[in-house]
Amino acid sequence: MTTVKPSMEGTTFTCSGYTVQIHDTEEDETGYWAEVVELPGCCTQGETLEELKENAEDVIEGFLEISTQNP
Repeated sequence: MTTVKPSMEGTTFTCSGYTVQIHDTEEDETGYWAEVVELPGCCTQGETLEELKENAEDVIEGFLEISTQNP
């Protein structure tokens, strides 16, 4: 039995005060990827939406930490 993942393309959520936009992966891939709208180049992925949201928190924290060390 094949499970079809729901499309989340273009859906957004807020994480640590930033807007995160979800994108679907290719049809033959699992999971989702997302970009933090206000932080260019800040992206992450996850197999599930829950994992994607957890990874978004981590990537935002890391991105901000690096950007304050290298202004």
